[in-house]
Amino acid sequence: MVFRSPPPVLGALALSCILLAITLARLAVGAFWPVPFSVDEAQYVSWSRELAAGYYSKPPFIAWALAAAQGFCATGSEACARSLQPLAFFGAAVATFVLGLPDAFSEAPAPDSAVKRGSKGWTGNFELEE
Repeated sequence: MVFRSPPPVLGALALSCILLAITLARLAVGAFWPVPFSVDEAQYVSWSRELAAGYYSKPPFIAWALAAAQGFCATGSEACARSLQPLAFFGAAVATFVLGLPDAFSEAPAPDSAVKRGSKGWTGNFELEE
């Protein structure tokens, strides 16, 4: 019995759709979240209004990122401040996927410890012995 893995493009398309759906859902939840800012979120937004090289307990990147996001949105918007995290996670997931692409398409054989008897390397085809 021979099993074939789906083409890598199909997997990439499926992964992209799943990531996009999760990101859009998180953005929608953040936009309509009925809970006001927590203490930390309010502190970060106040830092973004008065940029500095550093703050008492944190480095300055979060304030700089929020200040940049506020440039695209209404100033002080809770939805805008909360949109940064889902977008950052989406970007990190896409970057991780893209950085892993060269390994996914390489024709190099797997290490001997990872190759099972009857496999054909990284082609995605393998036979089960019955």
